[in-house]
Amino acid sequence: MKEGIICVLVCMLMIVGTIVPVSATTLSEKSSLIRGKTLYVGGSGPNNYTKIQDAVNASSNGDTVFVYAASSPYYENVIVNKSITLIGEDEQTTVLYYAGGNNAPIFLQANGCTVQRFTMARSFYGIRIESKNNTITNNTLFDNTEGFHLYKANNSKIEGNTISHNSVGMCVTFTTGDKISANTITNNTYDGIELYTTEMTLVTLNNISGNGQFGLSIGGDNNTILKNNIVDNKFFGVHIQNSRKNSILQNNIYDNQFGNAGVFTDMWSELLRRPFNNTWNGNYWGRSYQFPKVIIEGKELLLPSGILFWFIRKYITHNPEEAFPMGIIIPIITFDRHPAQKPYDIP
Repeated sequence: MKEGIICVLVCMLMIVGTIVPVSATTLSEKSSLIRGKTLYVGGSGPNNYTKIQDAVNASSNGDTVFVYAASSPYYENVIVNKSITLIGEDEQTTVLYYAGGNNAPIFLQANGCTVQRFTMARSFYGIRIESKNNTITNNTLFDNTEGFHLYKANNSKIEGNTISHNSVGMCVTFTTGDKISANTITNNTYDGIELYTTEMTLVTLNNISGNGQFGLSIGGDNNTILKNNIVDNKFFGVHIQNSRKNSILQNNIYDNQFGNAGVFTDMWSELLRRPFNNTWNGNYWGRSYQFPKVIIEGKELLLPSGILFWFIRKYITHNPEEAFPMGIIIPIITFDRHPAQKPYDIP
């Protein structure tokens, strides 16, 4: 009898030991699926918000604000100060226009936001980002002074957007670790992308073409430009100024009307920074090259890309009022040492 009772107790303990872990796992899995509530804007659903800003104000960190296209265009300046997902019903028909105030239809102030599927137009900034770790995907930005404006927006991802017919496609300043990928950046009045005082930014798989000045202008250090189409821009395809340790690798760079690449420095103090240790390697320049490619600054100037303008101030007299600067030009040649023999297939 005692042996039977012991057997029963052992069996019960084994069953409990099996059930408890499974139950705990199930609860954990359910908890991981809870990602906040969804608030709706526009459309005909009950309790839908009329304004995007009202829905954002009512949201909490982790929530989603879904915006219907039927009520477009929305004339708002949406300030996002919570870590939420803001998503439009359709990229082409969910439209936001500038309505005064913060100079942008969407202004991200909170870290960790996601913005998807909007058209943003007729503003100073299409989207203004002054926070970190954001993801901006599948949006259309046109008819803005700057399509994207990123300031101290570290570790943000700008992916799959169409950025065209702005004055400047994208201006990125004082950021570290951003990823700009798979965007179409075309037909902007001036530059396609401007990187100023940026570090460790990755620009990859973008189509940068038809822009009125530079396809890509770099004024920062330690950035990587990898596998982009940079073609048919009106000035240089890639313009680097007062910058160092940038890597320009495996891009299609050709048919840019003033020249495919230009590298400049214009202050004598830059002499101490060694600004010409940028790396060019494996780019396709419009035809095959059997030897290292000398990067030409311009078709008309026929100067090597590495011309270094060190303007050193010399004084002819001891009277400062009569003094004037004299320029010294020192040629430094830049090479792509392993140019590609055929263009890369970049979507």
